[in-house]
Amino acid sequence: MVRWLRRAAIGSAFMLVGAAIAVALLYRAATAPVPEYQAVIEATRRQMEAGDLDQKRQELESQLAALYSDAGNAEAWETVLTADQMNSWFATKLDEVLPELAEEGLSDLRVLINPGVVTLALRATRHGVDAVVALDVAPFVAEDGSLALELSAARIGTAPLPTAQVFAQLQAATGDEGLPGRWTQNDGRPVLLQDISWAAPTARHTCVLEVIEVRDGEVYVAGRTEETTPHVAALP
Repeated sequence: MVRWLRRAAIGSAFMLVGAAIAVALLYRAATAPVPEYQAVIEATRRQMEAGDLDQKRQELESQLAALYSDAGNAEAWETVLTADQMNSWFATKLDEVLPELAEEGLSDLRVLINPGVVTLALRATRHGVDAVVALDVAPFVAEDGSLALELSAARIGTAPLPTAQVFAQLQAATGDEGLPGRWTQNDGRPVLLQDISWAAPTARHTCVLEVIEVRDGEVYVAGRTEETTPHVAALP
């Protein structure tokens, strides 16, 4: 009996040590620095010191305004948006537009654009833990011409997060906020479908996304606006 208790105590001790090591390794991975993200943060800081952020932000806002105008006045439209432009906007405008992010301990949202993949990363500070959370998104054109955003991976620090759990949280968050779009899945991966018909000039028109290419450091988008209901002139 004493020998059995001794063995059980030794086994329990090893289990506790193993669990402690696992927790320590997980914490280390979750709070590990992310060099790519840190490089973008430092680049943004240098641009701010040089006074370039406002110019890049204005470029982005002007291009989006022109794109919206083209979608309402032209049959075909296109634009190229760069990571530098987006990050300049995030650095100068995000806190003003979404102050609730800071209230939740979320800050420094940045985008990293590599061929085929857009990575959204931000810093999360909660309960004394400071970590970088990143989502890898693969944009593509859905069959109905809407924008599809497929969540291909999620990480905290260097530790992977289960996409199913992230999917459930994103579903709840977008539903609670009443944000447009609907969630579906592609081969088990979460996909957010975003209709772009809101950009159409009238109810008789619709906007269709035709091309989205994620290149190195930039995203190219192109589409067309078409009339779905023939216009009938009023009789005199």
